Amino acid sequence: MAAEQKIALEEKKKDELLSWIHEVKTPLTAMRLMIDRLTDQPLKSNMTYEWLRIHLLLDAQLHQSRVRHIENDLFIEKLDLQSIIAKEIKALQSWCMQKGIGFELTLEERTVLSDIKWLSFMIRQVLTNAVKYSHSSDIVIESKQIDEKVMLTITDQGRGIDPRDISRIFEKGFTSTRHHNDDTASTGMGLYLTKKKGADALHMTIEVNSTIDEGTTFTFIKKKKE
Repeated sequence: MAAEQKIALEEKKKDELLSWIHEVKTPLTAMRLMIDRLTDQPLKSNMTYEWLRIHLLLDAQLHQSRVRHIENDLFIEKLDLQSIIAKEIKALQSWCMQKGIGFELTLEERTVLSDIKWLSFMIRQVLTNAVKYSHSSDIVIESKQIDEKVMLTITDQGRGIDPRDISRIFEKGFTSTRHHNDDTASTGMGLYLTKKKGADALHMTIEVNSTIDEGTTFTFIKKKKE
């Protein structure tokens, strides 16, 4: 009985959290419309960045609330990588302009079987980190098919990841030892949800290669057919 009550309480908290997130999204949408009307470009860029930080935190919280029943949350279909990536880049456009960051896309393989909510979230987390830790450089996004597998790589020319941290970046709550004093540092939830929940549920593999002060490459690997 106690176990059932605990589960019921957790479900109630989850429902209340989801309701709160959706309530917050309404004024957040109105705020974005007001920001878009600003004519002072420096102010507009700064406000857009702060808005984006709030939006991404809410997005991570929303996906975290879904993980308990993630299998029931998935809808697998054939997706167009270019349209998904273009949408995520557009959402980061103002921030990228502020930091002098561009994108190079070479998508030889454009389709993948996946869930659009979780795949978009996973790409969003990696792109956000790439922009966050880069300045005045290009982020290279490539896709190709090798041995019946679709491979999507996202490469930045940013700070890189400390070799001591590579094996820990997907741990819940982990933040890099190099960025503890950085006010843009992550909460440590985005990559955890990307790998431990999203990628695992979608039967995807994520590989990471990084060199300090040169950049980082994330590679998503998915079988062409299940």
